[in-house]
Amino acid sequence: MFTELYPMSKEISEKVDKLINDFVVSEGDFTEGIISLEEMTHLYLLKQLSRNLKKKVIVPVYYYKVLVEEEVNKSTLAFHAEHALMRVTSVWEHLFQILNTFLEINMSPRRVKETDEKWLIEKKSITIKKNISFKKYAKVSNQYLTRTSFLSNVKKKFIADPILREIVNLSNKPHWKKIREYRNDIIHHKFIGQSEFILDASHDNYIIQIENKAEEFFDYRELTVHLLAGLDDIKDGLEKSFLMLKQDLTPNKKLSSREDYFLLKIKCACDEKVKLVPDSAKELDDKLIKSKNEFRGIFCPKCFSDNVEIIEDKQKVSQKTWADNFNAYYYDKTPVYLEKKINDLNK
Repeated sequence: MFTELYPMSKEISEKVDKLINDFVVSEGDFTEGIISLEEMTHLYLLKQLSRNLKKKVIVPVYYYKVLVEEEVNKSTLAFHAEHALMRVTSVWEHLFQILNTFLEINMSPRRVKETDEKWLIEKKSITIKKNISFKKYAKVSNQYLTRTSFLSNVKKKFIADPILREIVNLSNKPHWKKIREYRNDIIHHKFIGQSEFILDASHDNYIIQIENKAEEFFDYRELTVHLLAGLDDIKDGLEKSFLMLKQDLTPNKKLSSREDYFLLKIKCACDEKVKLVPDSAKELDDKLIKSKNEFRGIFCPKCFSDNVEIIEDKQKVSQKTWADNFNAYYYDKTPVYLEKKINDLNK
C-alpha cells in the first residue's frame, strides 16, 4: 500500500527536483540607512516562512503535479491532492501572522497556551521570561487573526497602495476561492473520491449520496491548474512582503496627517555614518538658534553632541518608519541629550 501511495522513479524524482529548483523567491535589497531590530525580526520570520514554503509546500504540490502527468492511479492522486491542498492553504495565514505584528495590527495569532518558559521578542530587546503568565506580561488582543480579519483590518487602517493591498488581493483571487472550497469540503464534509457520504440531514431525516467511481470523475488536472496559480500568488506575495520591509514601503494609515514623510540627514564627528532624525526637529532647532539658546533641537542620536552638520537632502520614508524614529528620538534619546547638555554646561 505504501509504495502504491508514494510512487517514485528516477523520472518522477528528476521532474519534481527541477520544478523545486526553478521556484526561487527573490528577497530584494535593503534601502539605504533604514533598518531596525523590529524589521530584522520580521525579515527573519519571512525568511523562515520562505524556507518552509520550499520544504513543506511546493514539494507536495509539485509531486502531485508530476503524478497527474504520469497518470498514476486515482486513489494515489486523491491522496496527494488532499495533501497539497492542506499545505498550500496554510501559507497565507502564516504570512499574515508576520505582517500582522509588523504593521501593528496586533490581532492574536493563536490562542495562547501557558508554558514554563517563553522567548518574547520585543521591539527593543529579546528576553526570556520564566513562570510568567503571557497575559499578565502583554495584553492579548481579543480579536484572533484569520485571513478575513486581516484583510478587513488592512483595508480599514491603510490607504490603498501597490504593495500591501496587492498582497491581500493576491490571497483572494478566484482560484483561491476554489482551492478553499476543496479544502473545506475535505475538512468538513468528505474526502476527495469518497463514494458514499451524508448529503443532507434534518431533524427527522437524512440523505446518503452514493457516487460510483467518484475518484475517477474528480478533475485532478483542474486542481493542478489552481494549485500552480496559487503557488505563483504566494511567491508574488512573499516577494512583495520582502520588498515592503526592505525598501520601507509600508503604506500610510488612513488617518495620517500628511501624505509624505521625511527624515533629516545629519553628520557628526563621532563617525562617518549619516544619521537620520525627524524632520520636525529642524523647526525647533531654528527657533532655538534664533533665540541664542544653548540647547538645540537637532543632536546626534549616537553620541548626543549637538555639533552636527545638516545635509541638505532629506530621505523619504514611510509613516511607520517616521513615527518609530520620532518616538525613539524624542522619548528615548532627547532626555539623554538634555541630561548630557546640562552636565556639559555646568562644568
